[in-house]
Parts: sequence; C-alpha cells; structure tokens
Amino acid sequence: MEGYANNKDLTYPDVFKEWWEGQIQTLKPSTIKAKKNKFNKWILPHFAQLKICEINKKYFQDFVNKMAASMPSFKDYVIQARLVFKYALQEEYISTDPTEHIIYPVLDKHIAKDEEPFDGVWTREETTKFLLMAKEKCDLRNYAMFHTLIWTGLRKGELLALQDQDIIKESQELYVRRTLYWEDGEYLLLTPKTKNARRKIKLDDTTFELLTRLMKVNREIRFSLGRQNDRQKFLFIRDELQPLRLGYPNETLKSLCKQFKIKYIKVHGLRHTYASLLFAAGAQLKEVQMQLGHARLETTANIYTHILEDTQQGVTQKLSDFMKKDVL
Repeated sequence: MEGYANNKDLTYPDVFKEWWEGQIQTLKPSTIKAKKNKFNKWILPHFAQLKICEINKKYFQDFVNKMAASMPSFKDYVIQARLVFKYALQEEYISTDPTEHIIYPVLDKHIAKDEEPFDGVWTREETTKFLLMAKEKCDLRNYAMFHTLIWTGLRKGELLALQDQDIIKESQELYVRRTLYWEDGEYLLLTPKTKNARRKIKLDDTTFELLTRLMKVNREIRFSLGRQNDRQKFLFIRDELQPLRLGYPNETLKSLCKQFKIKYIKVHGLRHTYASLLFAAGAQLKEVQMQLGHARLETTANIYTHILEDTQQGVTQKLSDFMKKDVL
C-alpha cells in the first residue's frame, strides 16, 4: 500500500479502504449502500485507528460479543468485519487471522429450553446391556460417544463441541465450556446459556481412559492428513476432521437400539438415564443439578419429580428398617 514504510503502520480503516475499492466494482448500488452503512455505523468505530497487525483474537471476540448483545442479525456484521482481515492476510499485511475460531454467543433461537421433555429412560440393566453390546459392535468413536453421554449426562451439543484441551489430565476432569450448533452448513461454537452450564465433570477411570485413547487415534488421523497443527482438535470427528452433525448421535442410537433389541430412547434420554442412575446411587438433588449444569435447582426437581418420589419412598423404608433394628 502506497504511503507506508511498512505494513505495521496500516490501520484497520486503511485496509478497509483498499479492500472496499475492489468491492464496489462488483456490487449492486443497493448492496453497496447496505454494506457501507454496516461498516460506518458499527464496524469501523469499533476498530477506529487500531493498527491491523495489533488487533488480536480477544479484541475481535469483544466485537462479536458486543454485536451479539446489540442485534439478532449480528452474524452478518461479524462476517463483513472478517472479510477485511481475510483481505489483509491475502495481501500479507498480517501473518495470522485473529478472527479464526471465534466463539458465537448463544442467542435464544439456538437454545429452545433448558431440557427436552422426559420421554424415555433406561433401567440400569438396559444401560449395562447397551454399553456391553456397543463395546463389542461399535468402533471406538461411536462407543466412546455413547459411553461418555451415559457416564457424564452431557447434552449432545456439549459433547460434540469437546476438544482435546477440554480433557484435563492432571485432575481427570472434563471441562464443558461450549456447545455446538449448526447453521446453513457451518458449525458455530456457542457459549453456554447459563453460568452453571459451564462446568467441570470428574471422570471415572474407564471414561477417562476411553477419551484418552480416542484423542490418540485422532492425533494419528490428523498426522496422516498433515493437519497435526490444527488449532481446533475436536474429539468426535468426521473424516474431514469437522465435528459430527447434531443429528448423527440420534440416528446412530436408533440404529443400535434396533440392532441390540433394546428400547429406543433419544440421545437426550441418555442424559435422563444418567440422572436417574445418580439418584438411584444415592446422589443428592443439588449434586445432580451441578452435574447436569441446570441453572436452577427447580429445573432438576421438576424434571425428575417421579424419580425423587421413588427415592423418598426408599429413604422412608431405610429409616424404618434402621429404627426397627434398635427396637428389636
């Protein structure tokens, strides 16, 4: 770019101006007006006179968050702002793109309710049968997927958003901090809807070993494709290393239930199964709430009312048996 000793002096508006001159040659007048308005009113003021090489991922994420809080259609503004960085990378004004791997904040339209209706649950026997048969019949990815769902109670979006960095080896924990959402053929990594949804879950030895093994296999796949330096390393991947579709777990579970001759429940039913087994094992309501990531204790109580009633009856019988020992 003329007038600059080196690229380090270029500001975001400078690069925008150069990029824009190429854009207006190909756009309709109505499109030019709409795009220019977006930049003048929202995008350029945020980046002001910042040097483009000094804008980091955190600063761009702040822009994304600001736009998400301002309007439902924020994604288009983010896309427009990113085009300038892509142009700067193409022209070698910057060496890396700070807009890569940003996280889109959750909008209400992406998350319907905290929980789906309680429409199916497995007994301990059904759960054990499924896991034993899945271990024998499924490949590592699918077995690890269903095993993890059953042993952690994750929502499927939370599971499919997991990356290597979310497995904390030192404490043997799983860090839930994102949820996966697909829109127009592209995946988005959304922030959790509530504070409690962002949580750490202690893993049992078997689940931890299984996920560690899956990470090793995935590393070998990335290495064979020359993709070992990918910044995003998803745990549950397709052949092209993208995360699985949201519909995939339900489709696979339905097929396996038919094959194993086990009552079919949706993937969300595995979450309910997890909670039911926790209660049966003696977990308290508050403990189950924290494991599931519910925002309110009432949510947990309302969903599992019938299970809590059974548990309370069991507690009463335990008290009765205990007192009878002393009387007799």
